[in-house]
Amino acid sequence: MLGVLALAAGLVACTTSTPTTGSAGAPPSTEKRGPTGTVPSSLDAFYGQTLSWGPCRDYATTQQDQQLYNNAKLDCARVKVPLDYGKPQGKTITIGVLRAKATDPSHRIGSLLMNPGGPGGSGMEAAASLLGNYDKTDLAKRFDLIGFDPRGIGASDPHITCLTDAEHDQLRTEDLDVDTSPSGVAKEEAQQRQFAKQCAHRTPDGTTMLENVGSRDVAKDMDVLRSVLGDKKLSYIGFSYGTRIGSTY
Repeated sequence: MLGVLALAAGLVACTTSTPTTGSAGAPPSTEKRGPTGTVPSSLDAFYGQTLSWGPCRDYATTQQDQQLYNNAKLDCARVKVPLDYGKPQGKTITIGVLRAKATDPSHRIGSLLMNPGGPGGSGMEAAASLLGNYDKTDLAKRFDLIGFDPRGIGASDPHITCLTDAEHDQLRTEDLDVDTSPSGVAKEEAQQRQFAKQCAHRTPDGTTMLENVGSRDVAKDMDVLRSVLGDKKLSYIGFSYGTRIGSTY
């Protein structure tokens, strides 16, 4: 993709983005900064969409999120993207986005997207968790910190559902020893096929959704974020698997 600034060190990968206002109780505010930079054909509506920023409490999907997101320094929004970038006129999904605005607005450079890895980690939760230490850095003065939940995860909608609570509990009790015999491998393969079927059955737009949640798709979502946040270049920091997303971008 064009307009990418990438830095990498150890398990960290970097790329650049822009912001608005909000508090734990402030009313939503709209903001239109895109389209910015290079816009792929037929994606103008996504790259130039208006965002509605507001309190983050409605984005919480866990008890920990509820505590972290109850912070006046944070605001959140949802970004609409195509379910399948090959069919931009088709169904759409939303990406949950959390922002901590630059503490020195007069010297602000842009936005800094982050992903904690996993795969499957919540970027929104990770950004909110980092805020206490991040606030004290020079980076916080110059960049809005942006955490996003990759498609299929957390506050993004729809999110992939594979197991019920009871099935999660059962999984935790299972023997983790690996049977590498031919019969053991065959059993594991059968279990994984069944698991994939459950994910497809329990997730909205099942098979199509699962076909479009890879690193390639997340990287395309990141470019939409870059544009709607008002940045010509993407600034990004990724940890662990997050480096794969950065290199894909």
